[in-house]
Amino acid sequence: MIKDAVNLEQDSILHSDVCIIGTGAAGLTLAKELMGSGQSVLLMESGGLVPEASVDKLKLGQLEGDGFTFRPGYLSTSRMRFFGGTTNIWEGVCLPMEKIDFEAREWMPNSGWPISLSDLEEYYARASDYIGIHRHGDPYPENRQPNSIKVLPADDDWDQFIFHMTNKPRLGTRFKEEIEASRDIITYIQATAILFLENENGGHVEAVEFATLSGNRFRVKARRFVLAAGGIENSRILLNSNVETGSKLANRNDLLGRFFFDQLHMPLGKFVAPNPLDDHWLFFRTFSKALGYIKMGAIALKEDVQRKLRLSNQAFVFHPLSENQFKGDDKLIVDSFSALHETESVRRSSVNIAEPLMYAAKFKSEQGANPENRLTLTNEMDELGVRRLRLHWKISEEDKRMMGRFAELFADAVGRNFIGRVKFSFDELDVLPRYAGGHFHQLGGTRMSSNPTRGVVDENCRVHGTDNLYILGGSVFPSGGRTNPTMTIMALSIRLGELLKKEVVS
Repeated sequence: MIKDAVNLEQDSILHSDVCIIGTGAAGLTLAKELMGSGQSVLLMESGGLVPEASVDKLKLGQLEGDGFTFRPGYLSTSRMRFFGGTTNIWEGVCLPMEKIDFEAREWMPNSGWPISLSDLEEYYARASDYIGIHRHGDPYPENRQPNSIKVLPADDDWDQFIFHMTNKPRLGTRFKEEIEASRDIITYIQATAILFLENENGGHVEAVEFATLSGNRFRVKARRFVLAAGGIENSRILLNSNVETGSKLANRNDLLGRFFFDQLHMPLGKFVAPNPLDDHWLFFRTFSKALGYIKMGAIALKEDVQRKLRLSNQAFVFHPLSENQFKGDDKLIVDSFSALHETESVRRSSVNIAEPLMYAAKFKSEQGANPENRLTLTNEMDELGVRRLRLHWKISEEDKRMMGRFAELFADAVGRNFIGRVKFSFDELDVLPRYAGGHFHQLGGTRMSSNPTRGVVDENCRVHGTDNLYILGGSVFPSGGRTNPTMTIMALSIRLGELLKKEVVS
């Protein structure tokens, strides 16, 4: 059942076993997991069933940074505030994180999860079923067969992995009918969480206060609350609530809002190949008739090489450029590379340089976790009387150095193996262009750690020091790797669903 909170009586009090705040990938996945569990669920959405300009104004904020320019719409168009959340604009790129992403690496400060890849593998497999990604006992068999695709034939440092792109990324549309028909779940739209109300001694959330743009205020009392409002709003809601109530909920160690990060995204430059890259490279989006969805290839350094060279987890993706885009220096690079066919070394490599083509190459890199990259509040209020947020975020010199080194290694490898030539979009490898920025994958702020002095939630996504409040979404990530976060968010949500069901049984 879906109801509009505008129609509730002023100061109403609703009751449930579980209250889920947010209907994005995290909230919808958890709601589906709790269907049939015998628990009553209230699923709360700030917006409506379609986007509305008045609701969109609630997500405006201030940006502070240095060393790069924020992508347009970083706090606005990157986030959707209606049923389905940001999956309403999700491209559908799916991939589990890798083993190294969960490890504490001494050259990556504040890295490491309190769980490992093995703790999530079962839930990755179930998430792949939710979003229609094919599997046969393994979510992504291509990634387990590194010898089946040789990107750089004479170089063992590099490997290819495959992004799968679900053709059903709109989870709100996909799950709406099932959610609406469920006897266990009542969904309220136009309901924005504004205050968390604890008991007198703290450590237990008694109720959450909600507001509508029409002026209604009401409360929800539940046995358990799950905040799943998105990578930025999770921190903002709790920070504002603490200002209003004088509490330190989720912030007893001044960690709430800190360690914000994104997966860095930046054009590397252009890559000239001697011939069109065949399907084995999968460097651009390829539709698989057998699977029924798009796959997209990328290349990266193997995990043992990352450890040896002390680099962050990064990857390149490639997109073909048409010949009429060869101008000026681009044309010189193509011509000079074509001339290499006269050399004995190229003849021995059996490379036929008959149709040189150019590809646009782009970085995708993890970012180091920095406590000074953080979400705070301004004194400006939104239409519901909630303080607007301020994001202070920068790319460190070490982030830039590791990206530059990765680019240098790739350029050297393709040249050494007669695969092609690389033209960088920047002059110095350690000074990346100002348009380096985020990928709209907003992570951190309520990071996960088994130690309450280093994180906001524990390994089960429960807020440290509070017995009935959980947080889901990208905000709990301690580090993010190079892969899109949505599938990991869904896996964590399925895992929490299992935990909540077991708690009821016990």
